[in-house]
Amino acid sequence: MPSGTETDFHSSDAESFNIIIIIIIIIIIPADRNVVQKESEKKLKYKSLCIEIQRMWNLKCTIIPVITGATGIVTRSLKKNWKLYQENIRQIHYKRQLHLEHQT
Repeated sequence: MPSGTETDFHSSDAESFNIIIIIIIIIIIPADRNVVQKESEKKLKYKSLCIEIQRMWNLKCTIIPVITGATGIVTRSLKKNWKLYQENIRQIHYKRQLHLEHQT
């Protein structure tokens, strides 16, 4: 992890809490001329982490880059990425509701 901290998350935790999706959100503010380049670099950089999560824990993993230039320029894929984020959050809430209803 980039922050250098370790988590105590195990696949058994994912099963007990019914977590089905791991979302990796990358936020970066490069110089304006590097916005598109930085987006592709960050996707490539975190792709191996996402694949490792999928293999180890058998969970769906999504990488959502949020790249904004220093003067506010955004990539063309920002709108698509935002919709992807909202869709994943909706799925998490729906699965959580099903899990809570099943427990009662």
